[in-house]
Order: sequence, then structure tokens, then C-alpha cells
Amino acid sequence: MAVPHVFTVEPLGADLQALAQCLVLEATALPTVGVRFGFEDPTAVTWVARRVGNVCGFASAVRIGVGLHLTALAVEPSLRRRGIARALLRAAAAETREIRLEVWVGNLAAFELYRSEGFVVEQMLPNFYAPALYGSSRDAFLMVRRRPSV
Repeated sequence: MAVPHVFTVEPLGADLQALAQCLVLEATALPTVGVRFGFEDPTAVTWVARRVGNVCGFASAVRIGVGLHLTALAVEPSLRRRGIARALLRAAAAETREIRLEVWVGNLAAFELYRSEGFVVEQMLPNFYAPALYGSSRDAFLMVRRRPSV
């Protein structure tokens, strides 16, 4: 019998076991490491997605003014395209009126996810990424989502 793909999303908090799982996921799912998970930086905040008690994804951001700058969004590769990244993105976006992020121009799946969640391209960032990450295609889009004030 297949295990259902049910997951929950919650703040990371002070859960050291979840932090360790985030570090493993960061090393396996992202092209670089160095996410600030909030333990050493009071401006950083992280949400985790859990499936059967284990971290299967995370979104990390830093607070900037009245908004957030999403610095990482990662999902276990075998569990992608099941709504986990979208749920994490929505959890982060629910915390603020403005959220910004950078996305590699070649990451069409991420670009479409962000666009479908109301993000718009604010700027092209030429040579944003190091050559070792994406070769000659180093550009990124700066994308922003603003929620109207009430």
C-alpha cells in the first residue's frame, strides 16, 4: 500500500532534529549551502513541511523592513510537484505584505510556481549567480509579490 502524500507546514522553531533534517535537505536539494535557519540570526525565519514526522521541505527567509526576502525553498526531490513548495511559499507569504526572491532564469518550474502565486518580475539580475553554479547562464529574476494593504 502506498503512503499518502499528506504533509503539514509549520515554523521550524527550536526543533534541533528538524534543523538537522533541513541541513541534509539543503545539501542535497540546493546548488549552494549557507541558509540562515534562524538559530544564529534573529531576522531569519524558516517554515518546514513534514511528512510522516520528517522534514520533506523548507522555506527560509530574512525579514527586511516590512517584508520578507525568501532565501531558500527546497523540497525532497522524490516529493516534488505535490504542492509542498506551494504550501511553504504560502506560509511565508501569509506572514507579510511583501515578499521578494531571486530565481535562476533557467529554473522554469520555480518561475511558474512563483508566477502562479502572484509574483511578478521586478528586475533582471545579470550575472547574479557564480559561474560554477549554472555555467554561462548566470542571470536571475528578482520577483516580488505585494499584497494590498487593508
